[in-house]
Amino acid sequence: MNKTAVTLILVFISLIASPFIIGFFKLPPETYSLPFYGLSSLLRMSIAFILSLVFAFFYGYYAATNKIGEKILIPLLDVLQSVPVLGFFPAAIAFFILFFNGSSVGVEIAAIFLIFTSMAWNIAFAVYESIKTIPQELSEAVSLFGLNNWQKFLKLYLPASIPKTVYNGILSWSAGWYFLVACEIISLGSQTYSLPGIGSFLVNVASKGDFTGLILGLAFLVLIIFAFNFLVWQPLSVWSEKFKYEEVSYSTQETLWSSFFKSFPFFITIKGRAMQALELAYSFFYKLSNPFRKFYFTHVENKIPLIKKIIFYLLALTFLYLLIELLLFFAGIFSSTLPPDSSLIPESLLLSLARLVVSFILTCFITIPLGIYVGLNGSKKLLYFFEALSAIPATALFPVIILIVSAFTSFEFSVILLILTGMMWYVFFNVVAGVASIPQDFKDVKKVFGLNLKSYLSKIVIPAMMPSFITGSITAFGGGWNALIVAEYVNFGGKILKVNGIGSLIDISVYSSNNVKLLALSLLAMTLFIIILNTLVWKKLYKWAFKHYSMN
Repeated sequence: MNKTAVTLILVFISLIASPFIIGFFKLPPETYSLPFYGLSSLLRMSIAFILSLVFAFFYGYYAATNKIGEKILIPLLDVLQSVPVLGFFPAAIAFFILFFNGSSVGVEIAAIFLIFTSMAWNIAFAVYESIKTIPQELSEAVSLFGLNNWQKFLKLYLPASIPKTVYNGILSWSAGWYFLVACEIISLGSQTYSLPGIGSFLVNVASKGDFTGLILGLAFLVLIIFAFNFLVWQPLSVWSEKFKYEEVSYSTQETLWSSFFKSFPFFITIKGRAMQALELAYSFFYKLSNPFRKFYFTHVENKIPLIKKIIFYLLALTFLYLLIELLLFFAGIFSSTLPPDSSLIPESLLLSLARLVVSFILTCFITIPLGIYVGLNGSKKLLYFFEALSAIPATALFPVIILIVSAFTSFEFSVILLILTGMMWYVFFNVVAGVASIPQDFKDVKKVFGLNLKSYLSKIVIPAMMPSFITGSITAFGGGWNALIVAEYVNFGGKILKVNGIGSLIDISVYSSNNVKLLALSLLAMTLFIIILNTLVWKKLYKWAFKHYSMN
């Protein structure tokens, strides 16, 4: 039996045996529920992720294939992925709780929605970028076959999106863990709503000073994350390589999971029978769907343009209604006396932007060389290690970071470090994705022409990774704006640690003063600031990268 099989068996046994281990050491009763808490959080994350995938493919496809839609949807997406998740909390909680008459279902749906907002935008950018960077000759070849839009999506756009969707899916999954704590314990004024989960467990034991429970909760969280990476992300990462643009077929490395199965011939037999059963089931349901498909092609397909127009106008009317309501809301705010602290907003924005820039520069120094090395190295085990490491939520480690760093420097440095943890994986994985997506034909050029490392990096690697790096930078700044909320204002052991900034101002308006006007003004100022930044910087960089560095 190989080492991989032994490792996976030990992980599985640890997950199953965790309640008995907890009981053996006679730990606090609440820790007996850790497996249930872990599964509750995992289910919450999975539902949010599936919804994010559905949204991302619809949104990214339409933005990439419709010029008018692109001009509206991409700037909107820039704003959506930059507005802090915690800024959605008051409105989302109030809406869902009111809609479900104060039941726990409303809180649960609100939590899933808020986790969704931390996942969806990043995946949508990946789909958009993947479709926009499809080689021109490939698009022209597909057009020659006279495929309709649906067939083009299935045969070209969907396969082309899979590699970067998987990479950014890993990032989004990590972002979900990052904000899980905030989504499972939600404060709205004096009212606090708590949901069963590993995030709420960690907050509860930390607030009680139960370091044993905190360590055990963190260990269990790490165990879940590594197990999920073994079982899900590793196979998906290897599978996604089949969809890279290659003119020559190259073999790919097997996953640790497939290596585990090969250690037991019994599983190979089961796999063969399972594939036969799936083929039979597919054949049965395909025949069963014949009447529906016939009805679709006869009565529905020719009405698709009309259906699209109806959907578009309904969405436009809904957006217009929400915009009018929002304008009336802000008109009410500006017609009354502004909060005294609103004068702090401009200074707070500039201070927060300075922290973001410093954190981004540090992020680039760390992640670009490391990402290029991992992408060129091609070691799956090394990549899997970083994927699992990125999924460990830094928010769960905040108390440790604050204790260690603040003991030697000011809290300001802790804030920079905490923001960096919210930015670095976006850049790292996008750089890895860009380098790893270099076709093998291009890599062979190095050997054929005897290029040295410097020439290879400047002429092939850097150009190939540039679109992905720009995407990673945009999403990293989005992650940075989000991280500001949890970094600039920290309630640590009943003591408030804060620095001046827009994140701190938003936290104070929600959790301390319950000042809806200040919250609305802060979010409006941040949104307008982000739009200006995206227009002057990121939009131009995006166009420049796609113009000069797409594989055409």
